[in-house]
Amino acid sequence: MDISFGEIYLFSKNPERLYSFLSFILDLESPNYDREKIEFIFNKIKFVILPTTGTQDFTHQFFSLNVYFENEINELAQNIEFYYYKQSISNYTLDKSSTTLCFTDPDSRKWIVNHVVQYDIPDHIASDVRIC
Repeated sequence: MDISFGEIYLFSKNPERLYSFLSFILDLESPNYDREKIEFIFNKIKFVILPTTGTQDFTHQFFSLNVYFENEINELAQNIEFYYYKQSISNYTLDKSSTTLCFTDPDSRKWIVNHVVQYDIPDHIASDVRIC
């Protein structure tokens, strides 16, 4: 069975602000934008930001990202802090350790970033396989 994500939908009270935040910290460009939705591709996954006027509880939505180098956690934390500083927003969450980063986006949606150890298989192992 080969299953993959199609689209991930993010509901927002202010879609433009959410896209601004995500594009700043994830270095995104060229969204498909109209009044009904904002679409962008991140790591081959399509994200769709949809406006909402309801009182959805965004705190129950949770997203996780992985990084493969420890310094990327620090870089991402700096980008998040700088974004909120530039926007003069002080009510956000940012908790960082050497292997994990937890933060909230402008809709108070929680994100976690984990440092994932990447194991490489040495090339010489693959070259020792014989095809009969």
